[in-house]
Amino acid sequence: MMRKAQPSLTVLYEDNHLLVVVKPAGLATQGVAEGTASVLTRAKVYLKQKYKKPGNVYLGVISRLDASVSGVLVLARTSKAADRLTKQFLSGAVEKIYWALVERPPVPAEGELSHWLLKNDRERRMQVVPPRTRGSQHAKLSYRTLRKEKRGTLLEVRLPADLAEGCEFVATATLHRETGAEGSVQMDALLTKPARLSGVTAGAAKELNGKSTWSDGE
Repeated sequence: MMRKAQPSLTVLYEDNHLLVVVKPAGLATQGVAEGTASVLTRAKVYLKQKYKKPGNVYLGVISRLDASVSGVLVLARTSKAADRLTKQFLSGAVEKIYWALVERPPVPAEGELSHWLLKNDRERRMQVVPPRTRGSQHAKLSYRTLRKEKRGTLLEVRLPADLAEGCEFVATATLHRETGAEGSVQMDALLTKPARLSGVTAGAAKELNGKSTWSDGE
């Protein structure tokens, strides 16, 4: 039985402190079962072979993308670089920009979305709650319409990096993430414009007690 070919890993930039790569769709960032390829394992193999390094190779993951999403990832080659990059993300010094393809153009064509989200560990989803609910996080994003494509409308979504820390964008060719917590981009869009921003395929939108919720499908 032939194994399905794994997507390649393209290196955009590297120095003694950083390794910047293109994560293809279909390849997890990290946290996969032993023996399964990920961006992290492939990047370590790349460094190990290129520099003929014995033993383990250190790489710090600063920001992640869901397996179904493609994009640029910055990896830290030293613990000091990882610490400094993490602080930059947490301080909001870094901005994340996503491109997304949606089924229908949003109305209005550009704007901002803001909601408070609370993680439901038992059901493994984020839920929209009243502002400043205990344990909730403030999720916000800005978006603008770029152009009309054959398969839909291309959007640009921006989010402050401090709000996205530790999150994964879980949309496939539908809505690019901008979040304050897990799946908050999808939750914002589905809650605010359910008829306009639909078709997110990496998870499932549900209605729970009159409130829109997002499940990452795991």
